[in-house]
Amino acid sequence: MEHKKAYLALIEEINKGTDLAVPSKNSDYDKLLNETYQQLIAKLKKSPIAVSMGANNTTIEADDIRQVQRVWLKYRDSSAKLFARIDPSIDENAWKRWLTKKRVEEFKDMFALWEMSD
Repeated sequence: MEHKKAYLALIEEINKGTDLAVPSKNSDYDKLLNETYQQLIAKLKKSPIAVSMGANNTTIEADDIRQVQRVWLKYRDSSAKLFARIDPSIDENAWKRWLTKKRVEEFKDMFALWEMSD
């Protein structure tokens, strides 16, 4: 539910007009995303992340991230297309770069979570 609210808030912001500060080449963030993803997968193969949320305990493993990443790539591409339609002053590739930058930040948060679980 929280993710849905954040997504709808983002669409509202785009609808008002937004200024993206991202590099002009997709390959910059794609490369960073791939490097960060590979590092995260390598770490998770060695040591999955143990997560405790109240009474719920779970483990995040490399295969979990792989499955989510495959879905996320489709989400990124579809969202970029939608955002470019909402705000035509920003092209689809700029949105892909911006979403990829956000994904790299999420992976870095996962690294922090992993380090906290040690």
